[in-house]
This record gives sequence, C-alpha cells and structure tokens, in this order.
Amino acid sequence: MSVLTLWCPDCEREFKGMVMTGAKVPDVWVCAVCKNDRANPIHEDHHSHPWAKDPCDHDAHRTCPCCVV
Repeated sequence: MSVLTLWCPDCEREFKGMVMTGAKVPDVWVCAVCKNDRANPIHEDHHSHPWAKDPCDHDAHRTCPCCVV
C-alpha cells in the first residue's frame, strides 16, 4: 500500500491519499477543501498495514497513516 502526500496549488493544502497495492494510481486527485482537481502527489511512502501482519494487535493502528484520524 502506498500513502501519498498530496498538495493542492489553489488552496495550498497538504493532505494524504492512499492507494492499495496492485491498484492503479488515480490520474486526477481532487482537493476536499476547494474541490479543485489539480492536486499533485509530492511524496510517497510504501508500507504494509500493521493489521496485515498481526490482526490481533489492535493498538497497531495508532501508528498507521491510513488509520489515524
């Protein structure tokens, strides 16, 4: 799984997006704040979801960028 850091040039907001392993990376990213479709990836982190390794470790989600709210 990849967690991408995206940046919107219109409202200058930085936000995260997630792409599951094997899925196609979207050609267009839309900013949730200004609704513009010009957001671009600026950084990509590859990691496996902590629950994939140990589904019984319920505290592992605290360090996962896709689970942290």
